[in-house]
Amino acid sequence: MKARFGNEFARYALVSLSTSEVTVSKIEEVQNTVQNTPGLGKKMAKYGAVGAIVAIPIPFIGPVIGAAVGAGVAYARRDKI
Repeated sequence: MKARFGNEFARYALVSLSTSEVTVSKIEEVQNTVQNTPGLGKKMAKYGAVGAIVAIPIPFIGPVIGAAVGAGVAYARRDKI
């Protein structure tokens, strides 16, 4: 029984480790894209501010999620800027 528990724990640890590595690499990819695209950071800030203002009256959303969505929209439209 102990060996099986150990194997399950090791499997979970490997999955958790690989998931965190993927997340870190995606974060680094986004940071590099923002740094290498002129004007993208400023555009993301503007869209984030608009998203925060628009989301204030919407229940369950709030300005923080609205700002994140606005910045995400700017990042998604980065090729059209």
